[in-house]
Amino acid sequence: MFATFWVLACAISWLAYAFSAPSDSDAETVSALVRDPLGLVAKFGPSIAGVVVLAIPGAGARILFWDAARRLPAVLLAAAIGVPGAITLGSLWLAASVQGVDNSSLFAAFSLFGAVYWIAVKILLGGGLGEEIGVRGVALPLLLDRMGPRLASLILGAAWALWHLPALWGQPAVIWIAQLVLTVSVSVILTFVWVRYGPSLLVAIIFHGALNGWAAFAAAEWAPKIEALDEWQVIRLLALSGLGIALLSLRWLPRNPEGETSK
Repeated sequence: MFATFWVLACAISWLAYAFSAPSDSDAETVSALVRDPLGLVAKFGPSIAGVVVLAIPGAGARILFWDAARRLPAVLLAAAIGVPGAITLGSLWLAASVQGVDNSSLFAAFSLFGAVYWIAVKILLGGGLGEEIGVRGVALPLLLDRMGPRLASLILGAAWALWHLPALWGQPAVIWIAQLVLTVSVSVILTFVWVRYGPSLLVAIIFHGALNGWAAFAAAEWAPKIEALDEWQVIRLLALSGLGIALLSLRWLPRNPEGETSK
């Protein structure tokens, strides 16, 4: 069923992407997404595929999905927004220091409205709702039902990177490698939280949306005001991959049949 999900997710997204309008400079804004409905369908391919799989009789994913959908730990929800924000700020801070830019300009350029706007866009119209309902809500439980969490997170991260293929087509090899490192790292982070603290689809949706939202905010409004520090994105990727590697070395407590972590 895992393979069925990914074939369907890729088919939906890749076909929609092939016939969507060419992207422009504001392709990630709400107005651009509304003007390009096929582009929006492409973003929601994994979640659409997830809903289809859940509707298949005997798919075996419904109970696991609703178990994850019901869990709303407040502390983790706050961390899902705060951790990506801290990583973004730390990356910008270090990049500014390396280039000799006054770090106080980071705070002067910050806009709470801008951050909230981009996070909301990425949660509601981007990778948050667009991907996580399928990726973490369906695909991850299917894998965890068959194998250990570490292997499941690595396989899921690789499959997730493959789904991005149309957006990476024609890019240099380093971009492909960076995308693979990013998706595998995020997969490890979210799988660790899922296993250790209990399944939570909402945490995954918010973390994914916040991670993309903070990055979009920094690129569109924050970083350009401090001389467009491109290095921060490399530092951000290294921070996420370092966090993923650190989590792999920790003890991953398996879930019991009721979905709780064992003691």
